[in-house]
Amino acid sequence: MRKSLFVICFVLMTVIFFSMNSFGFDAVKKLKLSKVCRKCNMVGVDLRGAILKKADLKNSNLSGAKLMGASLQGAKLEKAYLQTTDLTGANLDYANLQKAYLNEAKLKKASLSGANIKWAHLKGASLEGANLKGANLNGANLSGADLDGANLHEVNLQGANLQGASFKDADLSKANLIGANIKKNAVKGAILCKTKTPWGEDNTGCK
Repeated sequence: MRKSLFVICFVLMTVIFFSMNSFGFDAVKKLKLSKVCRKCNMVGVDLRGAILKKADLKNSNLSGAKLMGASLQGAKLEKAYLQTTDLTGANLDYANLQKAYLNEAKLKKASLSGANIKWAHLKGASLEGANLKGANLNGANLSGADLDGANLHEVNLQGANLQGASFKDADLSKANLIGANIKKNAVKGAILCKTKTPWGEDNTGCK
């Protein structure tokens, strides 16, 4: 009896595993053909270097996916799950990442210029050397994020959670940090010029 139950459980788990993976492959095929795949399950898929400009991926699960060097300019990624996803060197210029989940995501040297990242979850995300010029991060959670060397020129960080975030050599000129959860010591080493902060306009980095 126990042996029979074990066999049944094993068969069920195998079926579930392969059905999930085949669904993931089908979703990738659909995405590449139509550039539309909402609420799709693509956990851990390999999309390195993929051309997905203006793709519609709203509410899709791409957690743990490999998207290094992918072209996602103007992509719709609202409420998408991108936790632990590798987006190193990816192009996300003007993408919509509002309320997206990017906790622990790898975005080193990625480009997110002009992107809408309002209320997104970026806890512990790696954004070293990333280009976020003009991006909207209003209300985003960037606690513990690594923003060393990032281009944050004219970025909107109003009301953002920046507790424990690192800004060494980051360019925060003309950025707006009003209402953000951050202390003056936290941006020591960053470039501040015409930067709106909770302690007033900071021009310590102006030349």
